Amino acid sequence: MSIQHFDASRIKKTNWSGGTTSELFIFPEGSEFNIGNYLFRLSIATVEIEESTFTRLPDVNRTLMVLEGILKLEHEGHHKATLKPLEFDNFKGDWNTKSWGKVTNFNLMTKGDFEGSLSGIKLEKGAEIEISMLKGNSFIHTYSGSTIVSGQNCQKYESILIEGQQTISILAKQESILVIVELDS
Repeated sequence: MSIQHFDASRIKKTNWSGGTTSELFIFPEGSEFNIGNYLFRLSIATVEIEESTFTRLPDVNRTLMVLEGILKLEHEGHHKATLKPLEFDNFKGDWNTKSWGKVTNFNLMTKGDFEGSLSGIKLEKGAEIEISMLKGNSFIHTYSGSTIVSGQNCQKYESILIEGQQTISILAKQESILVIVELDS
């Protein structure tokens, strides 16, 4: 079991036709999203246009969680969803997907045998919780505020990667929003 801290300087920010994408983590290290040689990728995107069509990503399983705003999704021939902050939707990357709404969202993309889940937590200042991480790897991203995650100070846009199953403690030094990602291969 190990814990790694990633500060905001690691984030790789790029522009897309409707906003920006900030890549928080990609595995294996050195993989490139545009080439598609990754097994999982975590990112935060801003959608700055009212209507957009998602890029088709064959062989990718996606989970998208809204962090700010309200997003309406339509997966042609599958289902529709309206997401408020900290709500998420799972879908296949090769589906025809359209969205409506200017938002900030968190994206989990997995391929092959990798599976993952997302959850969002809003903590008031001074709140302390314990979470049992039951899968092989967990990623905790402090989207806003300031936290202490298993003894590691974690500011806004910083993340902790936890390898192995364990119980972690989180203390909110300020009101904070966190995204918890659990991954299994």
